[in-house]
Amino acid sequence: MAHKKSHIWLTLFAAAAIAVIASITAFFTETEYSANTFTVGKVDISLEEDYETTLLRPNEKVKKNPSVKNAGSTASYVFLEVDVPKAEITLLDDNGQILTEKSVQEIFNLISKATTHKTVTSNFTYDKDWIYLINETITSKTEYNTYIFAYSKKLGANKTTSELFDEIQLRKFIDSEYPYVTSGQNKGKSIAEIDVRAFAIQADNLEGMIYSDDTTENFYYELYGIIKKREE
Repeated sequence: MAHKKSHIWLTLFAAAAIAVIASITAFFTETEYSANTFTVGKVDISLEEDYETTLLRPNEKVKKNPSVKNAGSTASYVFLEVDVPKAEITLLDDNGQILTEKSVQEIFNLISKATTHKTVTSNFTYDKDWIYLINETITSKTEYNTYIFAYSKKLGANKTTSELFDEIQLRKFIDSEYPYVTSGQNKGKSIAEIDVRAFAIQADNLEGMIYSDDTTENFYYELYGIIKKREE
């Protein structure tokens, strides 16, 4: 009898095993996942220039050549703002004679050495690949003019603009009129600094623009307005 019981249990186990195998083979399944990877383009620029930090003397020319590199992965439109300091000065000629009477004037010449260049004023020339947009007179602790320029084409990834200008030159005027801070912690420090700032905005998928022709000054002026609004 014991032998028959064992046989019955073995039979039942075998039947159960067949049932399990049948249930497994009846439900073969497969799951696949598709993950789409996107690289998000970003605007990333760097302001580059060579600047000789030497002591400036009247009429001496010093290298200062701002340009903008697109360090990002998407094409951009770029802009430069240049602050040119002003002071109440009496300009002198090469012989030390009075050239103009004392008045508020810019104390530097900004010079482009490009074969083809444009002129903002008699003391400011710039490379032809840039578009001059506007000049704003700003008064804070010092008085200076801010000049705003747009690069006249899309700047691709890892590309660099031409240099806006190449040199600066201290104009010749009476020494005692040179602008210095007259009080406070920075007393005696020169306030004759030419500050340059760079800005950029994506060049593609510009929706809602009033002007769409990137060969016109209005197009760049509108883009510059968008950038400044984002800063507010």
